[in-house]
Amino acid sequence: MRTRSDQLNRLIRVVLLAGGLCVGLVMAGQLCRAEENARRVEPFLGWGFRCEVPAGVLVSSESLMHDAELYYFADARSAKHPIIMKIWILVHHTFPQHRDQSPQIETESVGGAPARTIRWSDPTGRRCRETLIDWSGRRFSPRYVHIAYQGLSRESGLLADQIIASIRMAEVQDEKRTEN
Repeated sequence: MRTRSDQLNRLIRVVLLAGGLCVGLVMAGQLCRAEENARRVEPFLGWGFRCEVPAGVLVSSESLMHDAELYYFADARSAKHPIIMKIWILVHHTFPQHRDQSPQIETESVGGAPARTIRWSDPTGRRCRETLIDWSGRRFSPRYVHIAYQGLSRESGLLADQIIASIRMAEVQDEKRTEN
């Protein structure tokens, strides 16, 4: 026969187990939502291009001259919002900018357009990349998309590569910047 103390101990264990299960389910739900948010992307339209920007990445831009724009992609998950990648939208280009690296240039396709890419690691083993997408066959500006990142962790490098892979040509909205 169970004593009152045994029954009380059993009841406490059941309550603790049920509470633990509830906490576990809540935490699992939060993890699923966090994972879902990390996979969520938002479309972004820039001057002559579009891409998909993952949640947690902020985009800002700067007009450099009549025929160039610079886009900064920053990691909003970090308190300091470090720049993870820069994209220059250009009529003319210099590639590669990081000539001291002398890596082998790969050819690839980004958004259906020909591209040249160099990849290397900095002295601390962090990821670096420079890519030039060639839209010179298009009738209007911009003609090139020049992308660069340096010193990224594996995670940030994969995030930047995800954005690069989503880049596509878009119609130019600003008539002042078009060429005939």
